[in-house]
Amino acid sequence: MLALAGGSDTRQVAAELYISENTVQDHLKSIFARTGARNRRVLMARALGR
Repeated sequence: MLALAGGSDTRQVAAELYISENTVQDHLKSIFARTGARNRRVLMARALGR
């Protein structure tokens, strides 16, 4: 979440965590489903309580 909040894209997050871009996308899809967020912007707003 911190990498996303910092504006990192999928490729940057994957490189930072030593995982594939597909794994990052899968995790994001799961997080979106659990939170009801439609995109990263909404997800960050919810995570920050805005």
